[in-house]
Amino acid sequence: MIALAPLTLLVCLVAPASNATASTAPVPIASMSPAPALSKAAPAPPVPSASAQPGAPAATPSAAPPFAACAPLPEITPGPPPFAGVEKLSFDIDVTGAAAATMTMELLPRRGRGQNARQPILVQSSTNTFFAKVRQVKARLVSEIDARTLRAHRLREEIEFNGRAFSQEARFKSDAKLVSTQWQAKGGGSGARDWPTNSDTLDYVGAFYFFRALPLKVGDAFCFDVLAMRRLWRVEGTVKGREHASTPAGEFSTLHLAGKATRHDKPADSRELHLWLSDDARRLPVAAMGVIDLGAIRAILSGVDRPDLKSAPARPTGMEW
Repeated sequence: MIALAPLTLLVCLVAPASNATASTAPVPIASMSPAPALSKAAPAPPVPSASAQPGAPAATPSAAPPFAACAPLPEITPGPPPFAGVEKLSFDIDVTGAAAATMTMELLPRRGRGQNARQPILVQSSTNTFFAKVRQVKARLVSEIDARTLRAHRLREEIEFNGRAFSQEARFKSDAKLVSTQWQAKGGGSGARDWPTNSDTLDYVGAFYFFRALPLKVGDAFCFDVLAMRRLWRVEGTVKGREHASTPAGEFSTLHLAGKATRHDKPADSRELHLWLSDDARRLPVAAMGVIDLGAIRAILSGVDRPDLKSAPARPTGMEW
């Protein structure tokens, strides 16, 4: 079994999807029809449910996992990971073909030593002036993963959505199969929740990096739980095949992974995910696609800054494969 880096990162940074099951085919950007007019601004996302009030909240327990346990995730490939050292990735995000936001994912200096060594990862994203008329989002996320195993350790989220701001911190207790979260909304309101899980669990930022360090081949299946959008999700799917991608960051041979994410606390809510990783030793996340209430949302790699690779000049065309 292998893990998929969840596209819910992109969905969360731009907008929450509707509760209905979402599905779409992975249409290349170059062949996408013109974007429809973007309409009224969406309401602010609901505050996570919890009985606790501001102060030191007591965790609200969740029900037992509604899914059968996944097979354990494999160990990462021995040796330095594909992203060891300095790396900053830039992405352009569009919704139904209209430019909506930009995002960066950057490795920060390692912290600690030995069993306590952590690899922090900083993600920053914001909508552009045009899309902000429909939905205004600004996000700063810091994931700390175990520097040796690349497993989830802690996730800190700070998100502003249409003028409302909230923060959440999650800690992953692998031995106890538990994810503990605490959230606070600007202007009042806070709470905590414990999410029990019967399978390996990643955070939606660290999953990109864990997945990049796994050996991949066409036909592999994946199954794991992931904390994203203040909820716990079950992610399942397969490595579908190899495809070529032309992006502003250059030309890539990629592995196409397709799957579905389903909410633990609301199994009727699921959404389709697609991810393209470079089929080389770097395992760069070249593109990702999913669905929100406004339509298809996609992220395309637009820049790579690392000692062994600099981005090629931007291409005049969109992504093709």
